[in-house]
Amino acid sequence: MAGEIDNNNAPILRDTLRAPATGYPAALELDLTGVMHCSSAGLAVLLAARGQIAETRRC
Repeated sequence: MAGEIDNNNAPILRDTLRAPATGYPAALELDLTGVMHCSSAGLAVLLAARGQIAETRRC
């Protein structure tokens, strides 16, 4: 990922992260070194993905 994570592309990121997260991964590693700005919408997507993975690990 590179550039900005904001209201415009947060839904795309959400959809991209949703597919791997439903496959019961033990972890999901993201390289955010190219991200210059992450809005609250982007942060919400990242936290939701983390929560989804944590929830699947408890089952």
